[in-house]
Amino acid sequence: MRHTHRYLWLVVLGLLAGVVRLAAQDTSPFTLYSIEPVVRHGEFGAWDGRYTDPGAVLYHDGMFHMFRNGFQAWPASVEIGYLTSPDGSTWTEVTEDPILYSADVPLTNLAALASSVLVEADGTWVMYFYTWNEVTPAAEIGRATAPEPLGPWTIDPEPVLTHGGPGSWDSAHVDAPSVVRTEDGYLMYYAGSTDAPRTAQIGLARSPDGVHWTKYDDPATTEAPFAESDPVLTADRTDVRFHQPRVERVGDGYVMIYRMMPMSGTQMGLGIATSQDGIHWENQTEDSVWGRGSISGGSGFWYTATATDEERLYLYIEGGRSGGTDIYLATADLGALTP
Repeated sequence: MRHTHRYLWLVVLGLLAGVVRLAAQDTSPFTLYSIEPVVRHGEFGAWDGRYTDPGAVLYHDGMFHMFRNGFQAWPASVEIGYLTSPDGSTWTEVTEDPILYSADVPLTNLAALASSVLVEADGTWVMYFYTWNEVTPAAEIGRATAPEPLGPWTIDPEPVLTHGGPGSWDSAHVDAPSVVRTEDGYLMYYAGSTDAPRTAQIGLARSPDGVHWTKYDDPATTEAPFAESDPVLTADRTDVRFHQPRVERVGDGYVMIYRMMPMSGTQMGLGIATSQDGIHWENQTEDSVWGRGSISGGSGFWYTATATDEERLYLYIEGGRSGGTDIYLATADLGALTP
């Protein structure tokens, strides 16, 4: 989960060795587009003057749309900017100002971060974001709508997904949503965690309208921590936790890119899982397909976003370099990812 130590890693990553090896493997389906970022953080003193992550990316009507998060420090307010691209690699900032400020979101007292965006049949743009607060609950998931990407954005008055009850697997935080529209409604994949140090698993909530959500609950599990709901993807190793799912429809199934985070050490990685029904997932990688060394000269990577066109999956990665973070691009052929 996003926390105070996140950006201190930019300084210490070169000095600390991860206990768990999560280096990218030669078998990774992803190819780095360029050693240079496709989107850079802003100038010093600007709203995005030090850090930016890709937030939410969408391919719609032949154009890529990015709602990126920008900020100057952490913990601090996060603002959301808007860019477009005809090819997924060359990006143009539509406006220099953010299209949504954390101060505009009444659900948070600190930060709101874009995480997933879709466009409804009537042309309404829908953004799912997660909040970061200085008091419990630290992270919840909210929803905003707008007639067009530049806004104005209207925030739902209540979160659409909140943490679970005491003793549940997601009792402390729910964050990093990835929402997929299907023929039967909507699926939301999210990271859930407890108050225990560095715990995170991937959960699922379903909705008929994108507004009212019910967490997936396996009837076979009736005791804590899975009495109220169940994760759909969890590590089968005790030294790794899973976080930040990015889910796309590919062929007749689903592909998930998720972060693998060691319980100790600093070397995060990315994993791939596939599913035919969106509920039962199969891990495709024991080791990561993306690691710290995947961006030459980088000091590490953090948050991601994905989008697909007719041929490729586009993976946008927040990578660290020179005391800040920028956005890099890697791609993979959809055929290599089909469940």
